[in-house]
Amino acid sequence: MAVHDRTLQMLGICKRAGRVVAGFDAVEAAAEDHSAKLVLCSEGLSERTKRKTEAFCRRCGTPWIPCSMTLEEIEWMIGRRSGVLAITDEGLAGKMRSLIAQEEEENSLCL
Repeated sequence: MAVHDRTLQMLGICKRAGRVVAGFDAVEAAAEDHSAKLVLCSEGLSERTKRKTEAFCRRCGTPWIPCSMTLEEIEWMIGRRSGVLAITDEGLAGKMRSLIAQEEEENSLCL
């Protein structure tokens, strides 16, 4: 199974566990109250939204990473179209970080 598919499956697991916050304002609020353990920015997100997300994550000390999941894939996995997501469980966030790092490594080897 491709790493990208495993990353999508992990997002689905996070959603079923009730550990996903979706939407820019909701994610910003989760980062401010320190419940967000990892913030994800989807592929295709505008540069302005990425900059704003990075700014509030830096301000709140929340780790954030861009990911290769598209808006359509996210909508399919969590039932909501959103380009900014937060994972609120430390263990699940760690696994998601690991999968995204593996995916980036796999993609760099293909180039």
